[in-house]
Amino acid sequence: MDEKVFGLPAGLLANSMIVILIAISIILLFGGLRRFILVKMGTRNIPRRKGQSTLIVMGLMLSSIIVAVSLGIVIQLDILFVLLYSTLKEI
Repeated sequence: MDEKVFGLPAGLLANSMIVILIAISIILLFGGLRRFILVKMGTRNIPRRKGQSTLIVMGLMLSSIIVAVSLGIVIQLDILFVLLYSTLKEI
């Protein structure tokens, strides 16, 4: 049985996301190599302010988790409502 996500085959969706991720990574890598001074300026404060850098990374991870969980709950409730509606419609 083919699994589908939003009506698209899951394999096709995963492969296209991998291609998009690789393309964006190549573009960012190429831009970083072209303007290395910007990369150097952006990363030079990481070893100097380890505590602040750690707090920023932890905050970003926590906020990403909160958003992902809330979206998962909303999608789960939407699926439940659709199933409930289709069951009630048949009655």
